[in-house]
Amino acid sequence: MIIVEQSWYGCPVGAAASWAIYDFLQHYGNLSYKLWYSDPYRTPANIPGLLFTNFTSNSIVDFYIAYVYNEYLNASYNGTPIPQNELVPVGEQIIKEEYTQMGLPSQVVHYIIQYETQVPIQQYGEPSAFYGKLSHLNFAILISGPNGTYIVTTPIVNPIVLEGYTPSYVLNNLDQFPQIVQAS
Repeated sequence: MIIVEQSWYGCPVGAAASWAIYDFLQHYGNLSYKLWYSDPYRTPANIPGLLFTNFTSNSIVDFYIAYVYNEYLNASYNGTPIPQNELVPVGEQIIKEEYTQMGLPSQVVHYIIQYETQVPIQQYGEPSAFYGKLSHLNFAILISGPNGTYIVTTPIVNPIVLEGYTPSYVLNNLDQFPQIVQAS
């Protein structure tokens, strides 16, 4: 089974999702991470999360992650400036390069890009990349195994439930957040 996440350093949705992903993956391997907060200038702001730096599987689960943009959504993950009107196409190129380097099949990249940029979300009427003021690749998680392939491009944990907490507090009290436990 593979789990593939796409996010960006300042993404409040990715920050919230990171806890459910951590809660699940900790049973299937060794996960390295940094304690983090989402972009302080976006709403919701300063959502506590984890930035994953490595996963070593000890099971049938493999995990891959690509962070596309920096914390402030004005550059790539490595600091290369990106004009606001080019965030989507540059983001697509970044995840293609990152996932190719990780050895993922091109079909995985295709699905993530397709679902973020072409498939409308029912409650918004447009794809997630084009929802909001600034078009960009938001968050996606793809899970594929013997029972099929599933992709989600909307929050799996509402970021608002984590407002006001520190990453350390959330990490040490995961069981006190029902949304995280249910999502994992």
